[in-house]
Amino acid sequence: MTPDTFPSLFWSYTAVWVVLSVYIVTIGIRVAKVEKTLLQSKESRDDAPTSAV
Repeated sequence: MTPDTFPSLFWSYTAVWVVLSVYIVTIGIRVAKVEKTLLQSKESRDDAPTSAV
């Protein structure tokens, strides 16, 4: 490996880490949205009147 290839190696690793970080943040946002939806669904189900049979 010649010294002039190290900058491209650095930028390649940097690109991989940036893409991986963006992916993890995106997954975190999606999970938060799903949790919020489930919580709202549970709250609306708990607030619904129950019929006495």
